[in-house]
Parts: sequence; C-alpha cells; structure tokens
Amino acid sequence: MTGPSPPPLLRVGPSQASDLLACGYRVAWARDPRELVETKHPKALLGVAGHAVCERAGKGQLELMDEGWTDWYEAAWSTEVGRVAEGAPELGPPERWPAHNLQKALWRNRAWEVAERTAARRPDQENDPSQGVELELEGYDGRLKGKADVVLREGNTVEIRDFKSGRILADTGELSEGYKVQLLLYAALYEQNFGIWPARLIIDPLVRDPVMVEPDRLAAWRAVEETLAGIARFNAALEEGTLESLAQPSRDTCRFCAHTLRCEPFWRAANSTWDGRPPALAGAIVARTPGIIELSVQAGTIDPGLWQLGGVAGEENLDPPARVRIVAFERRRDTKLACGAQTRIQRL
Repeated sequence: MTGPSPPPLLRVGPSQASDLLACGYRVAWARDPRELVETKHPKALLGVAGHAVCERAGKGQLELMDEGWTDWYEAAWSTEVGRVAEGAPELGPPERWPAHNLQKALWRNRAWEVAERTAARRPDQENDPSQGVELELEGYDGRLKGKADVVLREGNTVEIRDFKSGRILADTGELSEGYKVQLLLYAALYEQNFGIWPARLIIDPLVRDPVMVEPDRLAAWRAVEETLAGIARFNAALEEGTLESLAQPSRDTCRFCAHTLRCEPFWRAANSTWDGRPPALAGAIVARTPGIIELSVQAGTIDPGLWQLGGVAGEENLDPPARVRIVAFERRRDTKLACGAQTRIQRL
C-alpha cells in the first residue's frame, strides 16, 4: 500500500496544529488529495446535523429565546439534515431514516441548552473587530491562521470559546491535551492581533458542560514554537520522502484517528495490549453466513484467534479466504464483534 502524497504545509490552524504535534503522519494522510471512502450511516449523519445546529445556537445565530425559537430550530434542523443527506442519496429521504424523529427531539433539547448559555451574550462583531463570531486570526508570518468560534470582550477582559463535536476528555477524565493546545494557540494569535491576553479560554462540547482551559501564556508560546518547528519537520520529511518518520503510533494517539485503515506504522505498532483501542483487526476470513463472517485474526488491537463479526452488509465481497483489515467495529459483552456506523472493511 502506498503512503500519503500531501502538498507542502504552508500554514496551520489550531485544530490542525494539535494533530501535527500528536502525529505528523496523520496530517499527511488528512492532506492527501485522494479521497477517503467514508461509511454512511443514518444515525451518524443525523449526529453531524445535530452538532451543526447546536454550534449555530452556540454562536448566537438564532432568534431570541421566545416562542419563535422552535420555528428557528425546525428551519435549522431541516437545513443541516438536508445538507448531510445530499451526500447520501442512496439512503432515501432523511425523514424516513431510522430514529429520525427521536434524534430530532434529542438535538432540540441540546440546542436549547447551548443557546441558553450564550444567547444573552451574543457578540456584536460589526461594531468591534476584536470580538465576534467566527473571528479570523492570523500571525507568525502567516504560518498560523485560525477562526475562533466565539470571542467575547468586555473592556480588556477577553473570552475565547471553541465548540467541539467529539469526545473531549481523556481516559483520566481530564481535557485531552490536543484541545488545550488549540485554545492556547487561539490565545497567542489573539494577543498578536489585538495586544490583549485572553482571560478565559473555554471548550464547549455542546452536549455537556463547558470546560475551562488555563490561559497559560508560557505554555501558549511553547505550543507556538513547537507548531512552527512541526511545520518545518513536515516539509523536510515531504521533500526527503520520509513522511513515515513523522508517525507516532500509540493507543492514545491512534484511538480516534480516521486514517488507521491505511496507516502502515499503525499496523506495525498495534497489538492486543492496546485492549481494542482503537478497534482494529487484520486477518483471514474462514467462514461466512448471511450477515456474519468468521475471521482468523493475526494482527490489530484485539487478541489473535477466531472471532465473529456480525452486521456485515450482504454486498460485501468477503468470501473465504479473503484477507482483510477492519476498523471501528463494536465489541459486545458476549465477546462478539459487530459492524457499527463507522466500520470500514478493506480487502488486502
């Protein structure tokens, strides 16, 4: 399998910077112009739409919190669901997707909670370029550039709020390091643009209470230096043809990476001591019945041996003795495996 073929890295935003510091090879794959085929699942797509609606609510892009709010939500939901449905015409009308009405009601409650947190402090960007929604920040000779979701300012007291749709906590229960880096980089960029060091940095995961990030100026400067050095390393490795040297595979680094299926350093490093994090296996299919395949697993993050995978689509060309890699499956309490919304299967 060939490696990624990304263009040179001229600048990064705070989100990409945290990926660059965690694993430069992940950034190389993310910038590869070859498309990554994604699994389309109704529940996952409705989740994408729901997060988008909540983010709009958090940015104050809604009507006042009155009787008209429900109408706003209905319009926003229809817009966002229609957007994700455009990429999956094979699933049919989204109103007929499984659990559509339930998901719509659940996301309505979450959007209301997010709107209550922020609507009363909606920033007015037109009258003050130093605050607002989706505030563009750029610095360090153009090598760092980002768009802060919400910046609020009262005098010289500045708050930067960043919305996240995925899991934000590490196994320890603390905020993941990558998210801390992102907010610190926003703070450094804000100071370079407006000469004020932010007093409050907040990660808002939309579906739970916001988390504060310590506005540590020294840690922010360190993050800036490491990011700029990471850009230089990335471009040097690209020029020398040594992009794999940027890989830093580990259970924590690879756990939520979207590129494990095609990342050779991951498959060389992954083993059963990772306890299925991220879920990944490589092996040979030894039997198949409708909806189920039995595999002889030789590599990955689960124990080697015979395993069954259920929920396999009938059109998959997975007859024995095909060799496969499978990622993002679900592990059930009965020790069996099942295909989930994000499962991807690759024949070798």
